[in-house]
Amino acid sequence: EYKSKDAKGVLTLEDIIKTFIKGETKNIKIKTIIENTEDNSGKILVILLCYMLLIMSSFITKDMIEMKTSKVMKRSVSTINSDKEIIGSILFSAFILHVTSIIFSLIIGKLVFKIPNIFMGKAILSVILMGIFAIALSMAVSRWVNNCGVGNVITLMVALVSLALGITAFLGE
Repeated sequence: EYKSKDAKGVLTLEDIIKTFIKGETKNIKIKTIIENTEDNSGKILVILLCYMLLIMSSFITKDMIEMKTSKVMKRSVSTINSDKEIIGSILFSAFILHVTSIIFSLIIGKLVFKIPNIFMGKAILSVILMGIFAIALSMAVSRWVNNCGVGNVITLMVALVSLALGITAFLGE
């Protein structure tokens, strides 16, 4: 209990709080907060699948470096086919296999797991372009580096940087 100085009346703490709240609520403005309820799992799925393409390109890099160091390429050039045809067929088959497997994963995510907001046209175009980038990256790294371990580390570092850039761009939307 709270007693005034002259002790004529007794006020309870509850009365003081009620009058304070009544006086304060007159000036409070209510703000409506609208949260983003959009489900972005489809976009995240596309980003992670493109990251998987870059990880798979490290295996292509390893195979290309191993073929270069074991002189398989020189022996295969002695056949009827030119070296551009041989390397091109290897890289094209790797591109087709990797992109097809990722697109198949997208279709499974859309149909079986019913992941919303996957725009298949944009997703397939993103996967194809990332596949081209992954093949170009593996070709460049295998030309510059003679060690498989260093080639894999370079490819995986580029993959991690691109994943970080993709997620920061996604979060900035």
